[in-house]
Amino acid sequence: ISAAKNNQAEIRQLACEELSFFSGPEVVSALLAATKDPERNTRIAAIRALGELGDPAARPRLQALTKDEDRMLSQEALQALNNLE
Repeated sequence: ISAAKNNQAEIRQLACEELSFFSGPEVVSALLAATKDPERNTRIAAIRALGELGDPAARPRLQALTKDEDRMLSQEALQALNNLE
């Protein structure tokens, strides 16, 4: 979880990818925070991980991301939402 806040974008991205193998409110919270990361690849990794976890707590944030100006982010959020259902 702490690696998701690292100064290096690549480490934050890898941390989000790895967090998809864990569960719990702390993991979901860290991934939700990472959806606001300045680096696009980290945001995408966080969105994908949230979809893989399938935790309904992610639904409001993922729904908001479906309206993101970045089409790839909005598509990833749609896919993640599909995984929640």
